[in-house]
Amino acid sequence: MPDQPTDLKAKWDENKAQFERLCTEQEDLYDPKFESVFTALYEIDPDQREIYNTRGWDMGAALPEAVETDTLNQALQAVGVLGDEAARFVRYAEVVLQGKKIMQSNALLNLQIEMEKHQRQHTERVSPEGWRFYPIHIIAPQQFHAPICEELQRQALQGDGIFKNFTEIAERPDEALDVFLGVEVYNVKCNFQLFLSKLQKYRVTGGTLGKKFTHNLFDILNEIANYIKNNTDKPQGIRGHILSIVEALDNVPIWGRIFQILILQGLISLLENCTLNEGDNGFNEAQDLCNWLGELLSDKVCWFAMTGAVYGDEDWERLQPLCDFLYNTDIGRAVQDCIFKDEATDEATDEEQPDSPEAGPTTDTPNLPSKLNTPEVLGIFAEAQKLGLMDEQYKWLKGLQLLACFAREMSLKFKWGKGVNGNGEPRISWQPFELFYGLKKYTLRSNYNDIQKTGQQPTDSALIDQLFK
Repeated sequence: MPDQPTDLKAKWDENKAQFERLCTEQEDLYDPKFESVFTALYEIDPDQREIYNTRGWDMGAALPEAVETDTLNQALQAVGVLGDEAARFVRYAEVVLQGKKIMQSNALLNLQIEMEKHQRQHTERVSPEGWRFYPIHIIAPQQFHAPICEELQRQALQGDGIFKNFTEIAERPDEALDVFLGVEVYNVKCNFQLFLSKLQKYRVTGGTLGKKFTHNLFDILNEIANYIKNNTDKPQGIRGHILSIVEALDNVPIWGRIFQILILQGLISLLENCTLNEGDNGFNEAQDLCNWLGELLSDKVCWFAMTGAVYGDEDWERLQPLCDFLYNTDIGRAVQDCIFKDEATDEATDEEQPDSPEAGPTTDTPNLPSKLNTPEVLGIFAEAQKLGLMDEQYKWLKGLQLLACFAREMSLKFKWGKGVNGNGEPRISWQPFELFYGLKKYTLRSNYNDIQKTGQQPTDSALIDQLFK
């Protein structure tokens, strides 16, 4: 019988517990003298470094079944470590090797667990609100799934196969053309404060990147920004400079694409919030650069979503802030809508439709969808009318952001949403009000996301609080 998801998770938990025990034993065994033994070991056989190095090691590396005792003894004798100390070192080396093999095993289990989870969600038509990774489907007999998963894990960790990161561009910038373009130097004042604030709001800096990676990101962004400011008359040169930095990250598995996404998004934010206004010298050039950056970013975000099923629960916990941030960007939302549009369409057909296509709040005799035409809902509508939110025909009298707040509270109160989102919160069904008021799909969700981005509540939000207190 093939492993069921619960069996895979149990094995993962068992590995984790064993790994933690090994970590404790490793700390107890460690002696600073071991560093000189490792130095001698790597001089005797440089390939041993791949086995015992624990800093930035390649998780796709082929590890031996057991330590090479003869080679270890040569290194121990070379530095004069004998007796009990030598035995402790050999055990220390065994612990390191066992720990790394467990990490490899759990990486493979992560992949298998995530793939099965995504396949179950697809079968059950679960469509959570928020960022989603496209599931990887293995079209092969069950007995071939394990070796295929192993190969996918290797490709993911080494950035090969479908996980290979490469920057596609229709035509490379030709910096020699700049002298002929006649672009004048223009002054642009801008900074990354707004971009940093958004990253902090979604906890990307603290949750996904950490302090060191955050400093690295803004160091790169600052260098590019200074290059742009000093070379505004060289648009092809600017693109070539940015492209060289983006392409250099192609060879960094997993984190390379994350940095590419954040660099490109940061530069777009920089240009969108600069001091140039329409009609100013340089505005069109800056807008053209912003559009070019958007094309590069769309490709990177798309591949991030398409190859994300390899991430396990612990990876997901770290990536969640980044995914929340991307989901609330124009390009991130557009990519998600494009990838999952078929499922969104199917889901929409399952939702209850209004009794008449022409039904709407401005008709003399409003024909409410069945979800809105219940005594409980009509009771809330009556209170909303008293507060001046609706008229007698249920026409909404306030702005879209306030309607989004109202729709959200109604969905939560009557549990219209299906399942929970990536944060474990109840999903929101915006559709009843979007259908009734003739709004385009995602209009209300987009308006509510704008409130979350700015942190600024719409005018009269106190009326919504009063209505649902």
